Amino acid sequence: MTKKTICITGHKGSIGQVLTTGLKEEYELILIDLPDTNILDYERFKNKLKDQNIDAIIHLAWNCKVENFSSKKADPNNLIMANNVYEVALNLNIPKVIMASSVHTHDVYKIINKELNLVIDLNTKPNPVSPYGESKIQLEKTGKKISKKGLQVICIRFGGVCSQENPWSDTPYLGLSHPDCVDLLDKCIKSNIKNNFLIIYGISDNDKAFHNLKNTINWIPKIKATDFYNISN
Repeated sequence: MTKKTICITGHKGSIGQVLTTGLKEEYELILIDLPDTNILDYERFKNKLKDQNIDAIIHLAWNCKVENFSSKKADPNNLIMANNVYEVALNLNIPKVIMASSVHTHDVYKIINKELNLVIDLNTKPNPVSPYGESKIQLEKTGKKISKKGLQVICIRFGGVCSQENPWSDTPYLGLSHPDCVDLLDKCIKSNIKNNFLIIYGISDNDKAFHNLKNTINWIPKIKATDFYNISN
């Protein structure tokens, strides 16, 4: 059987490294990152991918040094890159785009800090408290609009994926173990998406998790982030 070809943008980042290692045996990977390819250059990005028979783009590239959940700063280039990915996929007839959104579409720290008692699901209205969260919501809205043109779009609201040596303090609530991360993306690649659009939470089934992880592609996390990172709740 011919392997599917998957493009991963931002492959040098923390999630990109996990996925490159975890998916390289099953898929042919085209790895995109600076300085070799600047996704802000639409034509250069399109030319890099044309004639490659790509089955899906996993878009992770993001300037997190400027725009992240705690910086309170925005980098408009992040959404330009995302829009270029959508448009290139449409132009080259690439059937699926998987976008890195974030749990920070909601004010998760109000829940972690016990200021709010809430279970978040896909019907919970977003309430971002940073430009980063607002940008991720815009990324999702654009994806839903683009999906009506026939492109399958999956937006993963990623929790915390980091090195095994340096887990974050919010890992018991928001952590996504590396095995679950790889398994989730594998499931997203292989699944047919109803109505061409899906938002899904990328979080392991941790003891302190407060997201409803039910989803339409039947992905079930198997390894708690706290177990993977060997930290206590």
